[in-house]
Amino acid sequence: MTLYETISIVIQSLTLMCAFGAAVIYYRQLKSMQDQLTIGQKQHADSIENTRRLLAFRMIERWNSNDLLKLRTEWNNLFDEIKRLPDKQRISAIKAQEKEGIVGDVLNIFEELSFSITMNTISEDVIKLVLGETLKQYYLCFLPWILERRKDRTDAWSNFSILVNKWDS
Repeated sequence: MTLYETISIVIQSLTLMCAFGAAVIYYRQLKSMQDQLTIGQKQHADSIENTRRLLAFRMIERWNSNDLLKLRTEWNNLFDEIKRLPDKQRISAIKAQEKEGIVGDVLNIFEELSFSITMNTISEDVIKLVLGETLKQYYLCFLPWILERRKDRTDAWSNFSILVNKWDS
């Protein structure tokens, strides 16, 4: 082997080692960027979930606010009066006491809350933890009224129904 051939082999070997080294460096940089992206995605997902929890607590605050105190009091009084009545008598009691507006207003609040959960804009876990059992009791008590209203409007409070039935299963 001549000196030229030896130098040529050494240069080719050095070139291959440099190329391999560059590939290793490129791979490490790519892996680092991928790890940073994964961390950023996780931070973004955590931020979204925190926002959803915050919005859920704001919905709960709204329900418990002084602005809705009168409505809530009338609703709870009606609930206490009719919860032990047979289904048909519940509907009659609501009509006799002229409480259709109160029932509609409160069910609309629950529908809004349920729709927000369906659209994934508020945390279902927070709502279920704080209001879940209460919402289920309200739903079961006022279900005859909901079904009666669906004779005219088939989608009346449908998100509320879907949510409570989901929690029940």
